[in-house]
Amino acid sequence: MLKNNLIYVYIALVGLPAVGIVTVLTTGSKLVAPIGLSGSWNVQVDASSLPPSPCGPLFKSVEQVAMNIAQSGPNFSATWNDGRKTVLTGVVRDNQLQMGAATPAATCNQDQFRVTATVTGPPATRSMEGSLFANWCADCPPVPFKAALATARRGH
Repeated sequence: MLKNNLIYVYIALVGLPAVGIVTVLTTGSKLVAPIGLSGSWNVQVDASSLPPSPCGPLFKSVEQVAMNIAQSGPNFSATWNDGRKTVLTGVVRDNQLQMGAATPAATCNQDQFRVTATVTGPPATRSMEGSLFANWCADCPPVPFKAALATARRGH
């Protein structure tokens, strides 16, 4: 009788945790981490084809700047060094990212924009290419931009 009880105790104390660990590892193996964006990025915007008003001033301020991205999971915030220290929040899914100002502009003159881009390359030489859009300004066409990771990545 004691031997049968020990088998049940063994199954409960060893077998069930082992099944739990295998279940967690099997389920977790299907998870994919989002692409890493953290770091300092050099941004080049081609605003040469824009009309001078109202679009030109908005994009001229970010024509050749840097942005620093802080990321947590798929969510990130990008701080631009454009004089106003514009902060855009965004999300990355697969290799596509979208970011925009937390509050939309009411007019074309409020210097707010949003970004869509595709991220390419391995972590150490990552780059992105996409478009800048003026929030709520139908007169401003999308402006192409390119960005390259400026800092060496550690631990990735």
